[in-house]
Amino acid sequence: MSLASAREHRTAVVSARAREEIHVAVRVDASANIGVGHAVRCLALVQELSRRSVRVTVFGMLDIGWVADAYERLGVPVMSPSQIDRAHVTHAVIDGYDISPELGAGLRSNAVRVLAMVDDEFGAGQVADVYVDQNYGARPHVGGPDGSIALAGPPYSLLRDEVLAVRSAPVLEHTRVTSDAAPRVLAVFGGTDPHGAAEVLVPMLVETGAPMQLTVVCPDPARGARLSSVPVQGPHQHVTVTAVLPNLAATAAAHDVAVSAAGSTVWELLTIGTPTAVVCVVDNQEPGYRATTGSGLVVPAGRLTRLRTGDCNEREAGVESLARLLTDGQLQHHLRRRGMAQFDGRGRERVADALLDSAQFVDGHGRRTPDDVGVPGEIG
Repeated sequence: MSLASAREHRTAVVSARAREEIHVAVRVDASANIGVGHAVRCLALVQELSRRSVRVTVFGMLDIGWVADAYERLGVPVMSPSQIDRAHVTHAVIDGYDISPELGAGLRSNAVRVLAMVDDEFGAGQVADVYVDQNYGARPHVGGPDGSIALAGPPYSLLRDEVLAVRSAPVLEHTRVTSDAAPRVLAVFGGTDPHGAAEVLVPMLVETGAPMQLTVVCPDPARGARLSSVPVQGPHQHVTVTAVLPNLAATAAAHDVAVSAAGSTVWELLTIGTPTAVVCVVDNQEPGYRATTGSGLVVPAGRLTRLRTGDCNEREAGVESLARLLTDGQLQHHLRRRGMAQFDGRGRERVADALLDSAQFVDGHGRRTPDDVGVPGEIG
C-alpha cells in the first residue's frame, strides 16, 4: 500500500469509529493579555478534527468574542480548565506556556495521548506523547518521554479553514509593480495587539514617506483614535483603523503587503502569499523572527522593546526595510513565491494524524520516522 493510500485508510478508520471511541480535550486560553495565537492555531486543528467527525471539548477561558464564536460555530463546548481532570477523554492537546507540566503527566497516566504545542523552549516543559513546534526554522523538541514524537517546522503549521480557502482559490498575479496605485498595506499585531505594537509601527510606516493605503487592526478604541490621528506625509498616504477583521486571510489577500507581529499570523500570511514585514513583539517570538528574517522569507521591522526604548539604529533599519518592501515590486514578488512554497497548508492534517494515530511506528531510537507522518526529511 502506498504512503498516501495508507494515510487515507487510517483517516477513514478514525472517522468511522470517532463518535464512539475518540474524545479530544483541548486546553487553551485566549484573552486581551494572553492574545489569541494559541487559541487560533488550536482552532485550526479542531477544524480538522471536526472534519474527521472527532468529538472535541475545549477546556479554557476564551475571553475574546470572535474566538469563542468560532469554536461555537463548530459546535465545540467550552468548559472550565479545572474540569479537564475529570473529563472522560482519550486524547488531549495542550497549548499554553503557563500550563503546568503536571497536566500532561496526569493525563498520560490515565492512558490519554497528549500533544503539546511548543515554541522553542516556551511550553517545552510539558509532558506529552507528541510535541509540535510549527515555527519556521524550529528544531524538533528533545527531552520528552521515551517514544515521544517531535514534529517541527512549516510542514506542521496549523492553518484555519479561511486561510486554506484563500490559498486554494484562483489568485491573479499582482500587477502593482507596473501600476501607479499606492500599495495596499495591512498592519496586524495579533488578534488583540496586547503590547501596543501598532502605535510604534504605524509612525514608522508613515516615516518611510512612501505612498500607501494603510489599514490597521486595533481593537482598543482609545489606541485606535490615536492611530487615526497619526500625521501622514503627503496626500498619497491614507490610514484607516478597524477594530476587527471578519476574515483576516481574505483581507490580507486583497493587500499588497502586510506588517505583522512575528507570531502565528505570519504563517497564515505566508501561506496565502502576502509579502510581509515582521516585528518581534515578545521574547517567545525571537527564534522565529531570527529564522524568517535571516533566511529572507520576510522583511525585518525590528524588535519592539528596542524600538520603544529609542534605539535609533533599530528604528532606522526598520524604516529602511519597510520602505523597501513598500516600493520594491520585485521584492514583493520574490517574498510571495517563497512564502507559498514553504507553507503548503497541510500541516493540520499531519498534526491530526500524529495525535490520533497511537500505533508506534518508530525507528531504532524510539522516534517516529519521517514517512509515518507523510513528510520527507528528518524528524527526530
